[in-house]
Amino acid sequence: MINPVSVIQMLGERHEFIKNHPELKPFIKKTFKETTVGTEIEVCVKNQNGEKHTLMLNIQEGDLPLLKKMQELLK
Repeated sequence: MINPVSVIQMLGERHEFIKNHPELKPFIKKTFKETTVGTEIEVCVKNQNGEKHTLMLNIQEGDLPLLKKMQELLK
């Protein structure tokens, strides 16, 4: 079960994250708006040691409501 207090804190912290990474908000708004079933999302994280971790997501019908809500969080 998700802790509601943690969710509220996270929603508040998103402002700082967006302020630190201003290119992220327009990217997500545009990209997620165009996301349909079958879209592939690649997430790549490279740490300070140069190690890369990559994840491929193939979007399914049930994923679309969450992506829409994520867009709304950025408004």
